[in-house]
This record gives sequence, structure tokens and C-alpha cells, in this order.
Amino acid sequence: MKKVILILVLLTLAAVVVGLPAAIGWFVHDRLSETVSEELPDAEVEWDRGWFRSGLRVEDEAFSARLDFRHASPGAGWISVDGLVSLAEWAAAIDLDARLALDGTLSASARTPTLEVPGPVTWRYQAPDLTLTAKRGGDAELSGAAERLLIVDGIGNRLAFVAPALEVRMQSESLRTASAGIALTASRVGEAESRLSVEIESIDEPALAELLQALGQLAGAEPDTAAAGFGAIGAASAWQQLVSAGLRIEIVEFVLDGELSLSGHWQPDEKDFVLTGQGPRDTLLRWWSSIAGLAGQLPPEQARAAARMGLQDLADRGAIGLDGDRINVDLQALPQSTAAHD
Repeated sequence: MKKVILILVLLTLAAVVVGLPAAIGWFVHDRLSETVSEELPDAEVEWDRGWFRSGLRVEDEAFSARLDFRHASPGAGWISVDGLVSLAEWAAAIDLDARLALDGTLSASARTPTLEVPGPVTWRYQAPDLTLTAKRGGDAELSGAAERLLIVDGIGNRLAFVAPALEVRMQSESLRTASAGIALTASRVGEAESRLSVEIESIDEPALAELLQALGQLAGAEPDTAAAGFGAIGAASAWQQLVSAGLRIEIVEFVLDGELSLSGHWQPDEKDFVLTGQGPRDTLLRWWSSIAGLAGQLPPEQARAAARMGLQDLADRGAIGLDGDRINVDLQALPQSTAAHD
């Protein structure tokens, strides 16, 4: 009897080992076929299906892909994919590589020689590279870099950076909350390095997901429509949930051109806000005018005038101090508990 049970167990294990790759391949085929038919109904799709491997070719006017999948095979984990994705609108051929390990860790990378995101303001990346690692428990790390980045419009505004780099990490604090860190570095052409480092604590993850969804709905909606209204209401509600959970944001450092430096923190539910720092006035004006011109589609002369007026307005309201060619920032709002005690 024991031999029979042992044989049945071995046969079951053998069936699982042999059948699992095919089952994963079927799942990949089913899900991707459905997605492609919905998003690219006119695309030409061709599958090359095997037991441990699958191949997918998609050809469309604006999108094409050639992907190779390995399922439940040595070195591939549960599933891995590599291949090339071409996006006509972004003038990019993206080399994609991803793997879901047996322990549930997802790792993915994407790189391309050039990437151009068109629009009223165009973003042009040279040799961008993006890497993601996400663990089953919720911890995740995202890193991105490029050799150069040019942000430009058609009316004379531009920002040009050398070696921009982004690091984002997310760590679970509990079943519902998480903490995050964001580090961004870049150097404007001919200038010293600029840096931003932010630490965020007590992030309500469901509320964050709702906020991102609402902002996406708001961004895709026409102004003064019901969709825009629902998006705004959803964003406000999600933000209030984040605040109620004790969200705290710390600006570890914010440095522009290696000269102007700021730091501080903000805890919205306590109305606890501190921002201090100092640096050259011209540094802030150069950044402000470039961003104002790009964001508001203002000619450079108008953008510089708007930046000067904005800086003077902050000084008139006591938000900053002007000392010759330098600015000083010392903003503080007392926490509610301290204010009540006073």
C-alpha cells in the first residue's frame, strides 16, 4: 500500500513538473491575446507556442513587439520575458528584460538608445535605462538614468541636463502603510550638480493607489466635465485619507546647481511645516524662469519677468528674505499641539 501511495505521489509531482510550464504558457497566451485584441484591434499577431517557451510578434502602425517567454524552466523562475518593443510615437526601440523568480520577486529592466516624448513640451532622453525590483512583501526599488535629457518647447524655453538619475524605494511598514525614499540628481549643462532627496513616512497604500487613479482620471478628462469633477473629488478624498494616516514628508536636501540649498519637513495633519535654506538669487531665478516658461508656455522674456515678480511677492509676504544677491528661507508653522499649548 505504501508503495502505491509513493507511486501516486511521484506521478502527481511528475504531472505538476511536466504540466506547469504548459499551464503558465497557456495563461500568458490567454492574457496577452485578450489585452492585445482590446488595445490593438487592428494589429497583426503571431504566436509561436511551445512547452517551455513561447514567442509573440505584434505588428501595428504605432506599436510593434517581438517577445520571447520562458516558463518554469531553469534560470527563468516562474516566467521570464525578453525582447524588443518599438513605439513609433516616442521614436524608441526598447530592449525589455523581465523575470518573476520562484520566491515571487519581480525584476525588470528597459533600455533604449533614444527616447522622445512629444508634446507642447518635448522630453528627449539619450540612452535611458530603467530598472525595477519588486518583492512579494511589497518592498520595491526603481532606478532610472540617462546620459542626457533635454526638455524643450517651440518658443525658446529649455532645460538641458547631463547624467540625470532617479532612485525610488518603497518599504512596507505594516499591512496598510509604507515608507518611501526618492533621490534625484542631475547637472544642468555647465553647472554643478543639483540634488533632491526626500523621505516619506506613514503612507496609506490603498489611499495612495486611489489618489494615483483619481489623478489619472483627472488628467485624461476634459475640463469642466463630470469625469473631471469625479476625478477631483476622488483625489481630494484620497489625499485626506493620506493626511489622516499621519503622512510625513522630509526634504533631506534640495540643492540647485550646487549653490542654493534647502531642507525641511511637512506633516499635514499636524500643520507642522519647516523649510530653511539660502543661496544665490540668480540661481533660483534661472530655474524658476525656465520651469515657468515650459509649464506655462510663456516666452522666455515673460517667464523671467514672472519669476522676478514671484520672487518679490514672496519677499513682500515675508516668506523669504532678500539680502543683496542672496535669498534666505526660514519658514516655520508650529504643530497644532504646540500652538494650542501657547
